[in-house]
Amino acid sequence: MMELPFELFGFTRFIENEPAMMAFVASFGVLIAAFIIALFIRLPLLKTFFGIIAGGLALALFPGFA
Repeated sequence: MMELPFELFGFTRFIENEPAMMAFVASFGVLIAAFIIALFIRLPLLKTFFGIIAGGLALALFPGFA
């Protein structure tokens, strides 16, 4: 199904064995990533960089739910 050269601390094996978890990550993974980026967007030096990343995540939000 998903083949990576590393195991991501067992996370990939976990989502391969749990189909419901794969659907959860596909649907809500963008929201989780956006929350993490929102924590760093307040840094003055990196505000533009994280703003661009947040915009990309906003564009990826709706296809994740489709």
